[in-house]
Amino acid sequence: MRPTVIRKTISYPPHEYTEVVEPLLQRVPALCRRTTESELVRAGIKLLADMDDEQLGEILDEVERLQPGRPKGWSPADGDK
Repeated sequence: MRPTVIRKTISYPPHEYTEVVEPLLQRVPALCRRTTESELVRAGIKLLADMDDEQLGEILDEVERLQPGRPKGWSPADGDK
C-alpha cells in the first residue's frame, strides 16, 4: 500500500524559478542523484527547520512576497499556465 501524502501547490516568481530552482535541479545530476522539485523543496524546508529564529527571519526577509490565489480571470480549463 502506498503511503499517504499531503499535496500542496507552490508558486514562484518567474525570475526566482529560473535563477534559483532550475540551477539547483541542474546541479543534482553531478551528485550522481536524481531528484524531483518536490524533494528539493522538502530538503530546503528541513534546512529552514534547523535554523534559529533570527536566521529564519533573515531568510524570510529575502523571499519576495506573492499575491495569494490564482490570477484574475483564471479558470480550471486554463490549467496551470
